[in-house]
Amino acid sequence: MPKSEPAITAFDHPPGDGATLDFLRAVAERGRATAMLSGVHLALWGGLISAAYLNHYAALKGFYGEAFWTIGAGYGVMALIGWPASIYLGAARRPAVSAAGATVYAAVFAAAGLALSVFAVGSAFTPQIPGQATMIVGALMMGLCFLTTGALARMGWLLAVGAAWFVAAAALFFLIETYALLLVGAVVWAMLMAAPGVALMASNRRRARGAP
Repeated sequence: MPKSEPAITAFDHPPGDGATLDFLRAVAERGRATAMLSGVHLALWGGLISAAYLNHYAALKGFYGEAFWTIGAGYGVMALIGWPASIYLGAARRPAVSAAGATVYAAVFAAAGLALSVFAVGSAFTPQIPGQATMIVGALMMGLCFLTTGALARMGWLLAVGAAWFVAAAALFFLIETYALLLVGAVVWAMLMAAPGVALMASNRRRARGAP
């Protein structure tokens, strides 16, 4: 988890030409991990996607009888909750001062989400593309997103999460013809998306209280 760092004060940058600009740059650099990574979107989508995969598995295993329409309903509920909530949270939690890092972080995950949504809808109407491919493509996209975010925020454990996504994507290939794919996918999204989101939220709460 990210460690707390000493506060930056104006005394760290004595008066002179460019001192104010240097001070602002230092503040932005020091605080970017906290401002960028609220974690709430990760926790939200990780939980929703995991629930949708579990619902899909339950339907295929006959938990709902012949009501296979519940599969599409599950993904529909996921989208109807996830996207409006993401838009609302994005507006409500927008930082007072926009930083380049924060913009990139938001853009990377939003773009990945949109791309994955388009791919999922398109594959549903394209018999040549198996629906299971969406899960693997999603895992690869999340790997890229977490690696980018970890590099921007200089958070080594997020880089490790990104690497784990690529390992998970490779493992999912071996399960693509089995129902176990959905169970493993639910676990992967819970552990590699929802859990890091919760960890970031907890870290931010500790920072807000001034705890290490």
